[in-house]
Amino acid sequence: LTEYFPEGVGISPPTVCHQRKRDLEGDKKTSDFISEENPPSYDILHPFNHPKEGPRAGAFTPDVMEQEEIEAFPEWTKSPALEVYLILRNIILALWFHNCKQCVTVEQCMRVLGLRGVVRIWCDQQLTRVLHFMSRRGYVNHGLMCSGVPYPLSFLQQLQNKSSVVIIGAGPSGISAARHLTNFGYQVKILEASSRIGGRVNDDSTFGHTVGIGAMFITGVINNPLTLLVRQCDLKLLPVQEDHCELLMETGVIADRGTDNKVEYQFNMNLDKLAEWREAEPQDISLYDKLEEIHHNLLDLQSTTYSKDERGLLDFHYSNLEFACGADLSKVSACYWDHNDMYSQFAGSHALISTGMMDILYRLCGTLDVKYNTTVTKVNVKDKVELICENGDVYEADKVIVTIPLSLLKSQSIKFTPELSHAKLRSIRQLGAGLVEKVALKFPFPFWREKLGNTDLFGHVTYSTEKRGMCGIFYDLSVDGRDDTSPDYKSYILMTTISGKALEKYNELTDSEVISECICVLRALFPDQSVPECVSYILSRWGRDPNVMMSYSYVGVGGNGDDYDVMSEEELGAIYFAGEATNRRHPQSVTGAYLSGIREACKIIEYDYFTDMINRK
Repeated sequence: LTEYFPEGVGISPPTVCHQRKRDLEGDKKTSDFISEENPPSYDILHPFNHPKEGPRAGAFTPDVMEQEEIEAFPEWTKSPALEVYLILRNIILALWFHNCKQCVTVEQCMRVLGLRGVVRIWCDQQLTRVLHFMSRRGYVNHGLMCSGVPYPLSFLQQLQNKSSVVIIGAGPSGISAARHLTNFGYQVKILEASSRIGGRVNDDSTFGHTVGIGAMFITGVINNPLTLLVRQCDLKLLPVQEDHCELLMETGVIADRGTDNKVEYQFNMNLDKLAEWREAEPQDISLYDKLEEIHHNLLDLQSTTYSKDERGLLDFHYSNLEFACGADLSKVSACYWDHNDMYSQFAGSHALISTGMMDILYRLCGTLDVKYNTTVTKVNVKDKVELICENGDVYEADKVIVTIPLSLLKSQSIKFTPELSHAKLRSIRQLGAGLVEKVALKFPFPFWREKLGNTDLFGHVTYSTEKRGMCGIFYDLSVDGRDDTSPDYKSYILMTTISGKALEKYNELTDSEVISECICVLRALFPDQSVPECVSYILSRWGRDPNVMMSYSYVGVGGNGDDYDVMSEEELGAIYFAGEATNRRHPQSVTGAYLSGIREACKIIEYDYFTDMINRK
């Protein structure tokens, strides 16, 4: 904050920023480091943008109101109220990021408020409003703070009447919504169709320790709410070193560095050309068709062709895109495949949680009221919302949050009466339900390290376009003391993914045939090493799970990013929707699902909060 407020007066409690100010004044070495070329490096959880950096996801600009704040407090957008509001907000944020295990209270804020006189009295009266806003939006006071306290934020929502809420689905978004509502003192019930929580997150312990067979990465650890949950639980992050991925041709030869760099450069040029093309707002076509058109135009312009190795490397990049989108590129929109890039994304490396992603969800779920093996088939909106289940059970609530996967909305597994709006139904059709499967193999020894050394991942380049996506990337998930988590325990594991067209073959194979295919690929990649049969294996079948049937969403041809916004809109003032496919800024991730749950919980909290204010007046 000292970059914005050099005097440091009335802005934050005595935290790291004061120490940093002293460093800047007395330590030339530190001062030299913090320059235009080398902006300061903060803790991975930091609430404020820095003036020498671009905006970060999950961060606020300390001397400016964000758009959401302007909409909530239009009367405070001009001086002198603006400056006072910013002081209140910055203190709240600084206290939360200083200790995210305890909820921020009005009393805490007042103790560090550097103001006196009448203004201080006014601030005391207004702090509850600001803290309620920051808390209900999930900017502070969310997750697992105040261990052992059942309703830690009920002091902010002391209402005569609170809506009764039922949530359909106990995945990350459903649990997130339920936890946030419960923190505010709501009674919430979750109806889960399967026998477990987690949805598309599932950790398997077949190997003697957890291996994520579903969503398992925190994608960008800086300011990520999942990183904050990890800190609240005193767990450990295991960063994935993605700065270098050795590529192996299917003959076992390591890809020539010069050829690899050339193809990567041209592939990025193709993406730049794609961006230029869509500036004219053309009619949408598939991402694969457009990239191939651009690629062949480039070859014609250069009067050249691609060699077998070069084409294989290009297909490897296509395979990475198919993994990122969760779909064959022929189904993905060329105009809007990367629609969320216009928003700030969570920066930093990707990381695993040492005990697995499910550990966080189990802790979030805690003692929440979850009804397992309860499949909702009908939702009828009358005076209240009526939910009819496959087993004959009937539930009623004032508000319902639907968190089932997009694939189930597409298959109309739940009948809504009245029907969902035409706009909602159109967006359900336009967005795609992507699929990626995973295979984890346990070996008696790490044969790959003889050739590649200690690397977190390596790529498989095939010469057959039809095989693109079959074991495209291998991740080394071994537990052998390299990360100091279990120095005496050794378990050598490779995990690979299947995406794009390769899923057609994968779905035709039995489990044992899939494992044989993976071993054949590895033996081709490591011809000079002794590649043994795997000791045991785990593989996913998300596409066959009747309660899931997908991995994550993508924008299909003819759709656009607006469809995510439409997916997030409530229906009839009583039915709300959460899940990664409703989060325009952060789709395709557990983070996006978690944030969408807080967003929908916030809508219900705000409805009750402002209804109560109107009734009191």
